[in-house]
Amino acid sequence: GANGREIEKRERSVFSASGGIFLGYQLNKRWTIQSGVSYSWSSSILDPSESFAVKDNNGNVQFKVNTISGYGYLSSSSAVAPGVGDSVMMDRVYSNLHYLTVPLIASYGISLKKFTLLAGAGVSFNLLTSATVGTRILGSPGDHQESVVAMHGLKKVNYGVLLKAELQYDINSNWGVSLIPCFKNAL
Repeated sequence: GANGREIEKRERSVFSASGGIFLGYQLNKRWTIQSGVSYSWSSSILDPSESFAVKDNNGNVQFKVNTISGYGYLSSSSAVAPGVGDSVMMDRVYSNLHYLTVPLIASYGISLKKFTLLAGAGVSFNLLTSATVGTRILGSPGDHQESVVAMHGLKKVNYGVLLKAELQYDINSNWGVSLIPCFKNAL
């Protein structure tokens, strides 16, 4: 909706990285099956914005902080509890997502002298291990403390599509070095 597009305009990805171990099993001269495990994390920042008080999942009135990925609830530390619909200005919002990923990739190999080009496609199973959103309410003296809260609205497990091009340099018959740029898309 319009709100989602508005959030997209204000949110920018600051950092994302992943690292892991891939193991391959050669089916024949051309085809290889690869799997393994990797850990990835991403951080993004949203510009300061207005936030409205809503009833949270437990019926408490708190300020809802929206991001592209999900949302969090921030309680006001002022003595007066907010009413539904009250609004405050939030400082920059920082969101952090952490995933454990298990990929399954089929690759086709083309030999070029000392190099092998492996083009592959497959699926990945992504398990959300942590999702947090952090910000602070601007304006009232008691709210200058930054709060980091759990992010809701995300699936615990999602599936993705992987496309891979791997350039492998064969040092000898047993060892090789690979360069693997990877494209990942969550569904």
